Amino acid sequence: MRVIECADAPVSSSESAAQAILRNSQVSGVAMTNLLTGGSDSREIDLLVYTESGRLIVVEVKATGQSGQLLALSNGPWQIGGQRAYFWGGSQPHRQARANAGQVAKRLRKNRVSPPWVEWIVAIDGPIQLSEPTKVDNGWVCRIDQLVSFIERSPEKSFRSPGFEGELSRVFGVPQVTESLSHLGAPP
Repeated sequence: MRVIECADAPVSSSESAAQAILRNSQVSGVAMTNLLTGGSDSREIDLLVYTESGRLIVVEVKATGQSGQLLALSNGPWQIGGQRAYFWGGSQPHRQARANAGQVAKRLRKNRVSPPWVEWIVAIDGPIQLSEPTKVDNGWVCRIDQLVSFIERSPEKSFRSPGFEGELSRVFGVPQVTESLSHLGAPP
């Protein structure tokens, strides 16, 4: 997968790890990092992944030093090892991921682009126990090392439209997207 850095901003070691995992994967597509959605309510997206199969996925990367079984609740604080989970930004990271996916869809619509279904996943870097990517709310949670297997899954919904790569490039101001996706699967 081609990884494109969109903003000259510091990244956490967990975000760097997620980028390396995607960069070294065999998934055909592009991942934009540190992408700003723009506008007065702009949000920073850790990773926005667009795959050859037509999946558009917002990835929120979170780190934790806590260990144990992860319990990802839709309507309450997450727990790790029976204790409240602590992540930068709070104990319910799915809310941030869901809001980021909504901002991506909103930005596309505002620019007269009919967005595909924008999926979201929280990828956790830390010693948590989670046997496979797990559904939470209308998104997903996984360990960082499960991210590629999640992306490679058959999508619940996908969208492949000629020219969508160009629209992503135009809307988010990242010209390398069109170049990367014009020959998907080729090494960067």
